Amino acid sequence: MDTKSHLPHGSKGTGRAFPASFLNSKGSIPITWLISSLVIIAVLTVVAVLVLNAPRILAASDHEPGRIDYICVYAGESPRNARAIELAGSHPGAVVLVNGGQEAVWRKLAREGKVDSARVRLLEKSEDTADEARAFARFFAGLRDSGGQKPSVVMVSSAFHLRRIRFLVRRERVGGKVGALAFVASPSRHYDLGHAGRRWWKDKNVRKVVISEYIKLAGHILTGR
Repeated sequence: MDTKSHLPHGSKGTGRAFPASFLNSKGSIPITWLISSLVIIAVLTVVAVLVLNAPRILAASDHEPGRIDYICVYAGESPRNARAIELAGSHPGAVVLVNGGQEAVWRKLAREGKVDSARVRLLEKSEDTADEARAFARFFAGLRDSGGQKPSVVMVSSAFHLRRIRFLVRRERVGGKVGALAFVASPSRHYDLGHAGRRWWKDKNVRKVVISEYIKLAGHILTGR
């Protein structure tokens, strides 16, 4: 009677052998299987990095430019207006462009002496962010070309809003109508996306806004609206 143990196909006597289905006719792992495994690992790694950094990806803010001619304010959280007023104070020649639906808010700010009403220009009333981007685009398309420098423009909104605004503004080709274009974040009343941490989904406020912004961004991309 043969007392030697029988080893699985492909084994050399130690450790655990690969199942025969993983091995080619030469007894080695097929290169296509190795490549597929590496691709899957790479994709999962990229997805993990994107998920962990989702809030920071949304917060696509630029540095304040040296010259500002127009400050475009997106309606929403009140710190956006405060940031726009701060920028207007640093750039006395800048004109503040606002959603027509925010007229009462800006009249109140003017009465309180926080902004010179002569420097505020109301555009048409916009119902959402995409409408606002189109309104700003129409304004700059209608500017007369004086033959001098094209205007330097800043878009002001909350940090979580800026990635979507960048997409919408580029889709409207605003960059071709102005000289310089920057996106500047205002502080949020509830959270700081830049310091949300790697476990951002544990913060209810951050989780809600991050998921909402990515859904809205996907909607713009898929529907063209």
